[in-house]
Amino acid sequence: MYKVKSKLDKGFDVFAKSSNEQEYVLKMTEADGPMDVFTVAFSGCILMCSKGYFFRKYEILDLSIEIDLSFDYENRAYHAEIKVDYPDLTKEDIEGIIENIKLRCKISHLLSDDVKATYEIIKK
Repeated sequence: MYKVKSKLDKGFDVFAKSSNEQEYVLKMTEADGPMDVFTVAFSGCILMCSKGYFFRKYEILDLSIEIDLSFDYENRAYHAEIKVDYPDLTKEDIEGIIENIKLRCKISHLLSDDVKATYEIIKK
């Protein structure tokens, strides 16, 4: 189970403590919103799962991966363009990354089944 205790004081910065006692500060302004924070957290989940594939398959931990994530709230869809700095990227790797995201990204598991997901994996 995941739990968090959060609070706002002055302004819009969120001070939080997770169930494992890790403390976080989300620096936000009134221009930021929950979808901004959600999208950042979701991109982190996708990145960690992408890197996790390379760690499990090749025992590579020191690998640069970037993501451009767009979430279309009105049309209930998101697209993740994942750029991997791995010169020998194969079709099998691309399929493995996507399967690892689908298997392990807990945030995506919380989304409704009618949210359309697309992933594009490219060499950086």
